[in-house]
Amino acid sequence: MDYVGATPGRSDVGRSQLLGADRCEGPGAGNCGSLLLAGPLIPERRHCHDLGLVPPLCQPFGESLDNAFHTARARPVVLGELQNTHGLQSNAAPDIFVPVRVMILAPEPPSRGVLHAAVALGVEPIVARSHGQPETDGLVRYERVSARGDSSDPQDLRWSRKALRTLLRDVRPHLLHIVGDPWTPTAETGASAARDLKIPYVLVGTSSVGSPSGITSRWQAKRVRDGAAGLAGSVRSALDHLQAGVVEPVPGAVIPLRGPEMPARLAARPVPHSPVFAVVGRVVRERGIDVLIDALIEVHGDWRLRIIGTGPEQEKLEARAQTVGLSSRIEWMGGLPREALTEMWPEIDVLIAPSRVTSSWVEPTGSVVLDGMAHAVPAVVSNSGALPDVVAGAGMIIEEGDREALSRALQGLVSTPARCRVLGNAARQRVVEHYGDGPIAERMVAWWRQVLATATRSGVSIVS
Repeated sequence: MDYVGATPGRSDVGRSQLLGADRCEGPGAGNCGSLLLAGPLIPERRHCHDLGLVPPLCQPFGESLDNAFHTARARPVVLGELQNTHGLQSNAAPDIFVPVRVMILAPEPPSRGVLHAAVALGVEPIVARSHGQPETDGLVRYERVSARGDSSDPQDLRWSRKALRTLLRDVRPHLLHIVGDPWTPTAETGASAARDLKIPYVLVGTSSVGSPSGITSRWQAKRVRDGAAGLAGSVRSALDHLQAGVVEPVPGAVIPLRGPEMPARLAARPVPHSPVFAVVGRVVRERGIDVLIDALIEVHGDWRLRIIGTGPEQEKLEARAQTVGLSSRIEWMGGLPREALTEMWPEIDVLIAPSRVTSSWVEPTGSVVLDGMAHAVPAVVSNSGALPDVVAGAGMIIEEGDREALSRALQGLVSTPARCRVLGNAARQRVVEHYGDGPIAERMVAWWRQVLATATRSGVSIVS
């Protein structure tokens, strides 16, 4: 789903509305008075009182854009009209660009490709990171903020409040972009610093289940969430979880944290005579492999199943396969490193993910499914967690735990194996169009644009 819209209580905003920018033409073109995100040019610094004096771009679109802009298929993004301190629009405006500065605070920042695509859309990203030295990569700035703990564990990483506040005071971003659930130290520290300096912040949640324990922790998480100028989820289920109980709607969006690595070239896949199905992941109850084995009892014809991974349920599942007479068709591959899995994708015709929700687990990102789709492997998934949002119309989605529906879906692919290639091509195309660096940046910048426009209409000052 390519979702950028309002939270409950507001109508959704279409992608074309968010990314399309009206052109100024005619004699009055110099009087449009909008803040424009466009082009990789950095003008001299302007005070926030001058922002209302900046007109949108009035020249032909392509004349001011470099190759990176075209590569990202970007268009100018208009943040909405801003007023000066007197509440008036000026009739005399200088022809300059004002890039919007966004500081990003995340345990793992967006990829460089996403950041460069955001630059092409008129954003000046400043990335806070807990390791490495300060550096610049084109127009992307990386700044060191001291922290302790493991950056791979959001609950363990703790940023220095003093260092973060100092950096925010120095760079004065228009917006602080925080990645982390509201009960994580990253979100709490970032929100606190932003409140102190009166900088609007947005929050990207990553969990679809769970909440903090304890009255104080819940109060703190609610304060962080309710103070955000915008809420997003890394997948739709994470956004729904983050928005639950929101009283004052704010702009919402689904912003994938990262897309899969796209192979540059794929060898042509022949139509399989005997489809090879695969399940990838830990062999645990949540993966629904028991449902798959029971479903395969009713799938007639020539097929094979590879189970890639290990886990506590393997012995019981092997016994079940033996009991129903399928053990000769199932190959237990064990755990494989990512490199070996990459080499195996061409041998897999269909990836199956019949995951089920439990009280403590929901399919978080669908990253393995995305990896397979990037290699033109079609997916048959349950409507659990992130999976339906990832696959959408480029695969087959069944009701969680519905053995009969899963049997019918797989039987159709065995009976008509040419469908594997059709669905595989659609899967890869979906990854290219929705999970590449350019599309992720477009969605993120469109959301930032909506947040800042909403803040401006609400009378929230935007620093500069």
